[in-house]
Amino acid sequence: MAEFKSSNYVKANSKPLLPIDAGEVSGKSRWNYNEYQPLANLASADTILLGKIPAGARIVGGWIKSAAQGGSCTVDIGNQVSAPGGEAADVDSLGAAFSLVSAGILQLSSKVGAKFGSKFSEEVQIFATINATGSTGLIQIMVEYVLD
Repeated sequence: MAEFKSSNYVKANSKPLLPIDAGEVSGKSRWNYNEYQPLANLASADTILLGKIPAGARIVGGWIKSAAQGGSCTVDIGNQVSAPGGEAADVDSLGAAFSLVSAGILQLSSKVGAKFGSKFSEEVQIFATINATGSTGLIQIMVEYVLD
């Protein structure tokens, strides 16, 4: 049986000690919470802007909670291109095809996107995209991240 040492284990046990980034140990958890109550039925390709995530943020969690939207309503959560252009636009970078058909709550990690667990190199605007017609039920989205 082999024993392996993770990157931060090596840093914590080296002589002299090597620093571990704040976002990887004892970092502060931060979150971006939003809710949206549609005034009319949601339509395919509608977007909901959720706010900005700062450069250096590592996405570590989050959830989406919704009243029943019915039909075959799903949502993707992603990011727009960053202002300097170092982060490409990705409609489902935080997760794809979260079902809003029935009322409930889903963890972002249940539909992992490319940026889940990774750092954003530049500040980005995050947003949700509706993939099929829905109703007017309340939608709540929280994205959790840590910073270096």
